[in-house]
Amino acid sequence: MEWSIKESLARVGEEFSFSWTGPLAPETFGGLPIVFAQDVAITGTYRFDGKAVLAEGRAEVALTRICARCTEPFVERLTIPLNERYLRESTLQEDDESRPLAGDRLQLLPAFWDNLYLQLPIVAVCSEDCRGLCPACGGNRNLQECSCAANSRSNAFSVLAALYQDNEEV
Repeated sequence: MEWSIKESLARVGEEFSFSWTGPLAPETFGGLPIVFAQDVAITGTYRFDGKAVLAEGRAEVALTRICARCTEPFVERLTIPLNERYLRESTLQEDDESRPLAGDRLQLLPAFWDNLYLQLPIVAVCSEDCRGLCPACGGNRNLQECSCAANSRSNAFSVLAALYQDNEEV
């Protein structure tokens, strides 16, 4: 995922577009696999401002994930914003957040991965109203009502609720 920016370096301020669609191999992040359900599509523009190359765009991804509540696989779609600044390595400073520009090639793959990691939800959930698994029998409560004893047992905090209702000091 790289583009020749030779023409851009000669035409300061002029905007050029880029796009790429293709497969990416699975990666591991935080001990969990990142698996793409379909090709990744990246589009955007770049321009040279006389000092740095500025690249802006977005990536559309569809990830195969496992729901943290019901353990069912699902596809999660994300739009990843890209807003990067590239400087020649000789002008980079240690505290600079810019990326190194090697020669006349713009490499977006490292920026894509960094931005994807930042956009990944901490917990993958198939839907906001996912009911998850029954803690007693392990049945998926999205597929069937569970009638096991775990659903009928009393809540451990019910004694505190009763005190609150009686306006007693807790």
